[in-house]
Amino acid sequence: GASVGISGDWIVVGGGIHALPIPSGPIENLSLFRRAPSGDEWNYVRPLTSAAFSAPPLGIAEDWVAMEGEHIVLVAGGVLISFRFDAGLDDWIENPGVPLPPLPTLSSPLGSSRIRISGDRASVSNYDISGPGPASILVVDFDRATSSWVLTASIQAPSSDPNFGLWARVDGDTIIAHSNAGGLVAGRLRIYTLGANGWSESQVLEGASFAPSSYYFSAASDVEGNRLALVPAEGDELIFERADPSSPFVLTASFTAGPVTDDVRLEDETLVLGQESAGAVEIWRRVDCAGPGWTCTQRLTTLLKHNGTTSTTTRFGASVALQGDTLVAGASHYAVPVGTGFGSRTGAASVFHVPVDINSDGVPDVCQTHTFEDGDADGVLDILESPGA
Repeated sequence: GASVGISGDWIVVGGGIHALPIPSGPIENLSLFRRAPSGDEWNYVRPLTSAAFSAPPLGIAEDWVAMEGEHIVLVAGGVLISFRFDAGLDDWIENPGVPLPPLPTLSSPLGSSRIRISGDRASVSNYDISGPGPASILVVDFDRATSSWVLTASIQAPSSDPNFGLWARVDGDTIIAHSNAGGLVAGRLRIYTLGANGWSESQVLEGASFAPSSYYFSAASDVEGNRLALVPAEGDELIFERADPSSPFVLTASFTAGPVTDDVRLEDETLVLGQESAGAVEIWRRVDCAGPGWTCTQRLTTLLKHNGTTSTTTRFGASVALQGDTLVAGASHYAVPVGTGFGSRTGAASVFHVPVDINSDGVPDVCQTHTFEDGDADGVLDILESPGA
């Protein structure tokens, strides 16, 4: 549950640890689920295993896996592991592994802390989790002629940003990367764009200009098209927009969400914030009720159970994935009683249906009163019943 992804009728759930040395043993921590024909259930299919990386077990070095379209990508043992959906076989097939350049501060390569896919391109945060040091953002592109990923660029850390690249996201020809230490008052977010001469820095958002009290100015962020969401560890959530890829991002909205955000997903005009420390997920939407603005439409919390026993400790919200009105939220671990057949820190993933307009009347639910209430206690939400019912 430390990492989740969704694509079409498939969900991948991953998990891992940051502990060193890496433990040995047959740990299967990447699992595939598929939507049932009825559309109401998701069924376990199989674990993902790799021929390119088998010792230590697949994915155990790090806990992030990315899924989009026909691709699943992760890094383990310094190797880019990837799978591609084969419609003819109706299954996910492994591509050749791609060795990635190791960090000079490490005696052996680890996986990356953040991976993101956009079409046939992925960004990999080549960052040393054991402490500040040289880092880079690796760009890999999928070559359809050879059915393999190719390392096409390495964006090096500026000397002034020792924690550069801990969080990076790619969308098309745009990459965002942040740093949050090294004497910076409030961190900064660097924006790179792809041009005729390769990747170059096109803009820097200085934390001191937008969130002067936040040391981790760009603690979590996401970019889609010409919109960028930036969630500082302290202060308001910030929305930036640009007219086109050649124009700079400008601040267009700010709002106050819940506690520190651990994962962010931006899709169209919906922003999902995973708040692991609070065991919650917030859904924010840009809606035009009394005027344009961002509104929190739901705050999800969940009590995870095994064999009817409710967990008392949960990290729900550690990871989030969004596709249309389907939301997947992961819990990196939660406490379960001894003897239930599960480890004391078992992970999980929850799937939610989060439509914008549940009664299909053309008006966003958040703009209506009593949207999610059941005033007559008949088990049916008021919004689904005819007027006067």
